[in-house]
Amino acid sequence: MSEYEEGYYDSQNRFGGNQNRSFQNGQAVGSLVGVVLGGLLRLVPVVLPLLIKAAPFSPFVVLGLAVGSWLPVLGGTAHLVVGLGLAYVLGQLLYYLKGLGKGMRVRGELAGLLVLGLFVIGACIVPALALYRYILGVQLVADVPLALALAGVLAVFAFLTTCPWRDYAPALGLWSYRQGYQAAGK
Repeated sequence: MSEYEEGYYDSQNRFGGNQNRSFQNGQAVGSLVGVVLGGLLRLVPVVLPLLIKAAPFSPFVVLGLAVGSWLPVLGGTAHLVVGLGLAYVLGQLLYYLKGLGKGMRVRGELAGLLVLGLFVIGACIVPALALYRYILGVQLVADVPLALALAGVLAVFAFLTTCPWRDYAPALGLWSYRQGYQAAGK
């Protein structure tokens, strides 16, 4: 074998092994991506029902976090805790109003429509306005029409998830809804 062929085969052995290793590394990365995606897909059936159950309280969470962010004393984790606490309290108060309105409507009182109107304003319009003000205040979006569109989407979403026309309350707000319903019967 000539020197040329010897050098050629040496270089093939030297660099050809790296190409093989590169191919194996690519396969390993592909396998890792497959495992991660497979794990995420297995989480979807677990997480999706939780998100669906939490959807009726999402407008209240937005409202609570927006109100909590306006308190200048709070920062970091305290802002989150106060915001979620406000979301819970406001949600329970509004579901009490809904139960009161539904109970009054069952008894045939027209004032039940006024109470349900207050529920819709508190559950749909106020969180949307709070989100709009929060977006403009933080300047996450400099475009006012886009901020209005996001607020409108939240208002429609809140209206569809709180179902003011149905005799319904989520499990988390059921106790306050029942209290309001019973208070209307007295």
